[in-house]
Amino acid sequence: MFIRAALLGLLFVSSVYGQFPYSKKFPPPTKRRKLVLQVISTGKASGNVEWTEESLAEAMYWYDKGDHKVLGAILDAGDHCDGATAEELGSWLGDTFITHPREILKAVAMRPVPKRKKLGLYAVAADGGGQGPEKMLLIRKLLNRFSRSTETNIAMTARLWLEVLGQYEADPLNQQISP
Repeated sequence: MFIRAALLGLLFVSSVYGQFPYSKKFPPPTKRRKLVLQVISTGKASGNVEWTEESLAEAMYWYDKGDHKVLGAILDAGDHCDGATAEELGSWLGDTFITHPREILKAVAMRPVPKRKKLGLYAVAADGGGQGPEKMLLIRKLLNRFSRSTETNIAMTARLWLEVLGQYEADPLNQQISP
């Protein structure tokens, strides 16, 4: 959470002083939006957009402002996250799961099981130290509730994330839960 707040603060200051090639303009210009979504989906630079935690944070900012169509690209970023991008995705995914659990589970359920597990690990591990006891309890409660959903894909994904959560809590240093 602290890393995300610090990063967002850095992005704001940097955008004001022109350090990064974008501002927090919402909605973003169409060309910028397309480039950022392509970069975070593929993990490869395109145009003047690099694959960094800043480009990922930019798409997350758009989602938080109401552009929920970017969710698929944000989840795709999980395929090539590491280091700072993994921390950014994990912190955001855990927080966003708490506020939009059905939407997150529904989007994650469309991915293959190994990717579902990896995204579940990001959501519970956050920056590697876990989401914190209060958030972990809330995440567990939400997952338990959705594991009984009549929507099969959502229920299966919630049960899978409960399994990942249990494995993570049993050994929080094991951040390589196998798919």
